[in-house]
Amino acid sequence: MTEKEAKFVAYWETVMKRGRLRYALLHGSIFGFLIFLFTFIFSFLDDSYDAMFVVPKVFGSLLIFIIGGIIFEGGYTWWMNTKKYKRLTP
Repeated sequence: MTEKEAKFVAYWETVMKRGRLRYALLHGSIFGFLIFLFTFIFSFLDDSYDAMFVVPKVFGSLLIFIIGGIIFEGGYTWWMNTKKYKRLTP
């Protein structure tokens, strides 16, 4: 096992102790927020920003992106990292 793989195994053991939900909430919400910012910024470049200033729509979109990030990105990366961890550990 390389040094990089050993660091990953130690890191992932620490993360697994904290739990899947905490991991998904942290990483998924950050991912969802960044995707929200990306789409929000590009809506200005598209000149469709006038509809984005309706506050409930903005907060609704933010909530949807964050929940989607938690469910999909958080769950997917947990699954992939667990798969990698099992492959590296006997």
